[in-house]
Amino acid sequence: MFSGKIEQQKSSGQDNDSLTQQEEEFRDVEVFLNEGKYDIVEEMLLSLAEKNQKRSVYYIKLGHLMYKLKQFSKAVNYYKLSLEDASQDELPEIQFSLGQVYFHSDLIIESLGFFTALYEAYPNFKYINLAYLRMSLIFRKLKDYNSALFYVTKIIKESSVSKQFLAEAICVAGNCFELQGNIRKSLGFYKNALKVYSNFRTVTCVAWGFLNENPNLTIKICQKYLKKDIPEHESNDINFLYSIACYRIKKYQEACQRLELIVRDTPNIKLYNEYLGIVYLAMNEYLKALQMFQKIHEKNPLNCDNLNNMALAYKNLGSLSDCLHILNSVVLFNSSGNPEEFIEDFKNKGILNIKEPLVDILTFPLNQNGYNDKNIMAG
Repeated sequence: MFSGKIEQQKSSGQDNDSLTQQEEEFRDVEVFLNEGKYDIVEEMLLSLAEKNQKRSVYYIKLGHLMYKLKQFSKAVNYYKLSLEDASQDELPEIQFSLGQVYFHSDLIIESLGFFTALYEAYPNFKYINLAYLRMSLIFRKLKDYNSALFYVTKIIKESSVSKQFLAEAICVAGNCFELQGNIRKSLGFYKNALKVYSNFRTVTCVAWGFLNENPNLTIKICQKYLKKDIPEHESNDINFLYSIACYRIKKYQEACQRLELIVRDTPNIKLYNEYLGIVYLAMNEYLKALQMFQKIHEKNPLNCDNLNNMALAYKNLGSLSDCLHILNSVVLFNSSGNPEEFIEDFKNKGILNIKEPLVDILTFPLNQNGYNDKNIMAG
């Protein structure tokens, strides 16, 4: 990140000796960086910035350092300081870097602003395709699927991108079609992505794509991938998809066994807990189901689908008053439809249906701790 000769803006009184000294100082920075002494690196770069008229190069590198350390607010501050005396050659890197930092801070509107400015002013910037990918993900989150597809298609049409990056872009396109309800077209994109490049991303997308159409094929895909030497976070997610497929074909015992193992291993992943509760419901293990839903409720009290499932567990345990209390909470928190009418209908017919949570396959791996893969979607 810090390699290469330092850009200099020579002042009229600067001689070769001072340049040599500065380069030596910068080499010292790299030594401490490689040793992981990041506090010292920050101090040294700040010191170098104070000594030189041309400061932007140091602030850019400080921004990169903070980005690496996931100290995003400090990264933003340093990148913005670099704008004060940035050259035209440095501007696209700063705009891109600010877009990246805001993206990972989940400040997607700010991120989109910098990426859009980059696209309009510097369409040939070396990382423009990564900017396109970020923009497509942002528009997907904003539910502007046409714009998302516009930018991701730019990547798909680009012949110079790597196969892995191309496969990522195809997965994003497939997911946009999925979110628009075009499941068949979505699955076609996922399968094409897998043909281009086989990795955790493309395998999970294809396995997910087959869940509704052919859960048995999802199971086969998961079984094949689990035979590989894969990290634990990947194994858990593949087993999770395997479990959902078992649930869909009513192999509840197998689904339960797999989910219990991964929940025991990673107890704080909400989706794992939600589906384990749902499987318990299907197995008539209502008390266990209720315990799972209560665990989720403690952290997500406004989750209406979980409240619905809690009510269903209470109903099957014979606690109608608790069931109605939960349903009244749904009325308070749910702004869509006509929940009052729903409760009256429930009182008359006593019918509740299991609500499965939404799964965003592009958020996998669900457990990001220790996730060091160079996957461009996470980097």
